Amino acid sequence: MDKIETVCSKSTTENGNIFLAHGAKTKTVKEVRNLYKKIASDPEYANAPHRILVFRFKDSSGKIHD
Repeated sequence: MDKIETVCSKSTTENGNIFLAHGAKTKTVKEVRNLYKKIASDPEYANAPHRILVFRFKDSSGKIHD
């Protein structure tokens, strides 16, 4: 899982809430779930009160997952 390169946006604050996004290229739903677990367990983000998981990718057979 550590070999998947991730990017993180700059944080932005609105009405006292801090927002930021992480992104990565993945090839399977399993990779998406593992990346989500990895980010959610990071001490810096573990206590975030709201998390949203969004993904979309095309697998090797051409099927789109979202």
